[in-house]
Amino acid sequence: MSKNILLVMLEFDNWQQARAWSYTGAWAFQDGLEENGHRCTVLPAIWGRAPDAADSFIHHAESILGDTHFDEAWVWCVHTQYDAKFWQWLKRVAPRRIGITMESLSVAPQEAVEFPHFAKRQDEVLEQLSHCTHAIVADEADTTLVQNRLGIPATWNVVMVPERFVRFDAAPEHPRAAFIGNKYGERVPYLEDAALGDLLYRPHLPERDTDRPQRFDAIHQDIRAKLLAGKPDLAMLQQSTLMMKLVREALFRLHLDGIRMGFANVNLPSMLKAYAGRVTESMAAATPAVSWLPPDRPACAKLFKAGEEIELFSSPTELQAHLTALATDSERRNRQVIAARNTLLNRHTTRIRLRQYTNWLDQGISPDFFGDIGYKPTVEESLYYKHFFAEDKHWSLPTPNGDERARWEKIQAMIERIRATENAPLSMVEIGCGRGWMSNLCSQYGAVLGVEPVGDVIHHAQALFPNLQFLTGNADLLHFLGFGGFFDLLVCSEVIEHLPYAEKAAFVTNLVGLVKPGGHLIITTPRMDIYPQWSEKFGTPPQPTEDWLTEAQVEAHFREAGCTPLDLQRAFLLDIYQVWLFQHKYVHQPGSQPHS
Repeated sequence: MSKNILLVMLEFDNWQQARAWSYTGAWAFQDGLEENGHRCTVLPAIWGRAPDAADSFIHHAESILGDTHFDEAWVWCVHTQYDAKFWQWLKRVAPRRIGITMESLSVAPQEAVEFPHFAKRQDEVLEQLSHCTHAIVADEADTTLVQNRLGIPATWNVVMVPERFVRFDAAPEHPRAAFIGNKYGERVPYLEDAALGDLLYRPHLPERDTDRPQRFDAIHQDIRAKLLAGKPDLAMLQQSTLMMKLVREALFRLHLDGIRMGFANVNLPSMLKAYAGRVTESMAAATPAVSWLPPDRPACAKLFKAGEEIELFSSPTELQAHLTALATDSERRNRQVIAARNTLLNRHTTRIRLRQYTNWLDQGISPDFFGDIGYKPTVEESLYYKHFFAEDKHWSLPTPNGDERARWEKIQAMIERIRATENAPLSMVEIGCGRGWMSNLCSQYGAVLGVEPVGDVIHHAQALFPNLQFLTGNADLLHFLGFGGFFDLLVCSEVIEHLPYAEKAAFVTNLVGLVKPGGHLIITTPRMDIYPQWSEKFGTPPQPTEDWLTEAQVEAHFREAGCTPLDLQRAFLLDIYQVWLFQHKYVHQPGSQPHS
């Protein structure tokens, strides 16, 4: 169900201070909520502004938003200031209030000496969280602290990134690794280590050669002037937050460029006892992530596989060893980039993370940050299918080749048959869409979502068809996102044969569960009957798994899943393809609702 959500979001009014506050720590929450179909209103909580100041949106919240009802308010509770008047108003308009922290609540003695104002952080943040009904905290250790001290449910705020920012470049070539951040505390021994001097540096960031930082400051100066000049209204708030987000997004893309200014990106120790956003941002930037592992944080250690998806260190000597090994091994760097990206797309996008938080809030389901959501390709599979669908001239074009045209002729006739009985455009999904050519042709009959588990292939599809909607994942992910019983038509062409026999029944059940009662499925797959002839005449099929089915087996699987066969056609050489039209007959009981 779509919700109306207020985001009381921390922001800074000058880039010098805002630079350290990542897009992923704030605006990415809006991305994830909107990707899940919720309506969001952003109310900036500007750092350093007193809540009763004339140039504070917090001061004007009630006059701008009045008694507008919000199903939820998500409130940033570090570096922000709120007064009793604000909390009284917020409790009236938002019955559920989720407090967000982006820093650890416990400060070590040496940290309190270096930053005395942080010594009071825990008490200040707990006071703010006491006005909330739930908490999402950045440090896994703080979940127990909040629950014990305040008696409210708390879960972990795990790093994430919007899928649209994920890059598919090769790992960068550079003589040194990059560190982006400030020099303080436990970072000093690393940054002053002579042995690391030739391996690690702080780059001149690309943003410094643009006017974006000045644009950021100018936007905030203009907003402040408008707040001081008169009574702000909703239109002014919406325009202001749109401008903030657009410049933030532009600067975030430059930040990702900056991450790539080293053969790896290093996340040094920080006051946050968890992975900083820099870790997933490095993975999104197709750059090997090398990170400090916070001590006594076992859940953090499980997020990514050391030696495969990330390199971990606990001393300058260990960091030097990792960087020395990565510097001269481009194959290792590229394999790490692919493995990390696959896990990022499968577990740590904003779409997935905010769905997890929504399920926790609405159903009490604790987020699983460590398990794959559906199928995740291996590095070898990613390399194979990237070459197959994005580089091979026969299989990478926006238009179908002869093989594909033969299938499309049969599929199109079936879609025409379905469309003739409908009074509105079809809602369609293609599972295993590859480079997207069929999704593109289907789009003449309605809205299409193309779904494919290999991110490299989805990236190519988006480049070929920028006006279509694509998603990295499979049927399991769509069920997780609430798409059960949603589509009028599902198309799945040349996919089921690439699953092992033991997994086919569950795969079919998941496909059928995505279709409305009375909706349709079009399935194509090679006929096992002619496998010997095909192999003798054209060679053994090359893809990693080739477990073909007979027509009788396909029919049995879909009947067992609650479908009735309406048509069966054959196509192409040796009539290799069986092209089925099924109708979903039983009444499906969907769980939660997806976005529209």
